[in-house]
Amino acid sequence: MNTTLRTWRQLLQDDPVPRTGRYEPRSSGLTAALRIVESGVLDSGPGLRAVPSAGAVHPYEILVVADDDGRPALFQVDPARRVCLRTEASPLLLPDPPRGGAHVLLLTRPWLSMRKYGRRGYLYVQLDLAHLATNLLGVALSLGVDAALRLRLPREAMRERLGRFGAHREIHSVLTLGPSPGAAVAGWRFRDGTFRAQDALLDDLESLCWNGLPPGLVDGSGTPNAAVRAPLVAGEGSLAVARWADLSRKRRSSKGFAPGAVATTAVTAVAGTALATDLGLDQDRVVMSVVEPHGADTDHVVSACHDQEHLRHASAFAVFHTDSGDTGAESHLLREDLFRAGAAGQLLYLGAAAERVGVTAVGGFSPRAWRELAGLPAGREVLYLVALGRDGVQTVKLDRGERATAHGE
Repeated sequence: MNTTLRTWRQLLQDDPVPRTGRYEPRSSGLTAALRIVESGVLDSGPGLRAVPSAGAVHPYEILVVADDDGRPALFQVDPARRVCLRTEASPLLLPDPPRGGAHVLLLTRPWLSMRKYGRRGYLYVQLDLAHLATNLLGVALSLGVDAALRLRLPREAMRERLGRFGAHREIHSVLTLGPSPGAAVAGWRFRDGTFRAQDALLDDLESLCWNGLPPGLVDGSGTPNAAVRAPLVAGEGSLAVARWADLSRKRRSSKGFAPGAVATTAVTAVAGTALATDLGLDQDRVVMSVVEPHGADTDHVVSACHDQEHLRHASAFAVFHTDSGDTGAESHLLREDLFRAGAAGQLLYLGAAAERVGVTAVGGFSPRAWRELAGLPAGREVLYLVALGRDGVQTVKLDRGERATAHGE
């Protein structure tokens, strides 16, 4: 068979969907985890998400480790389709979950973002997952479940346990949930089988993206720490945990800002909310500076944000930055600093929802220009921007011009 005909045959054929049997959930930890995942990922509206994502790509997948007839089992969870699949994989080098509790594993799939944004897409993946992990942690606490988040993990060893499914994925973080009433979750389908076949396809383009990442970038872990409840970024206020789940359903990304000043102090104050993570007590690693543009500065702001016109009338920008010398010392530090910035960004989204202030995260910007706008010294690395202001409809955000979709998402 010549090469052309063989290629056409490959294009015409697709792997069959594997047969799966029905599974009746018997684990209170699993059903509690699904309730938290559903509340922390999905909005109350159809097809909407409770967390923002660059380009609405949502480049992540979710696994749950929970008790199954006396031993840990691994479940693949798809909250958008409300499908939970019990798999045959091992429980990934994690301790057994607490009795009546569970581990929620967040995995990145960098290709989904990198095909749209190139290598910078990997940075966006880290920020997206920071928003998601932080929201799941807060939703769990708001539902009365003890929870802690770990990011210092043996990523490469854990990924190898996933076999072919883990080839182009990265373990981002693990949320450990304490005991919770295992209330039934409505509308979910439970299956028993292996990982979904379409998610295990080793696509050539996905391989190209993955192989372009240095191994130390995706495996950097740092020294394991015990989880402690502390702010990740310094701030003077705190978000009321009891309101978390409700605010995450209400949060929106503004597509534009209307002229006029808006009080943002109450929003930026919640960046100091204490969170239970294993990143330690060093809340000064990432600093938030608030910039309030005035008059002629708006042209500079638009230019500094790669000509994103919808940001022209923002009242304030939260600029998250760190010491560039520190982040170069150990490979895991920049990953953790991005998490701190993204976690604080999620807190600002919730604070904005509480105060009815418009908010949107900004991924594309000039670090040099924002160092100047924020009055920072040359040794500071700008990681993330969050714009605040009076919500108003203007142009479509540039990264939403073409929605990124692909077979198998």
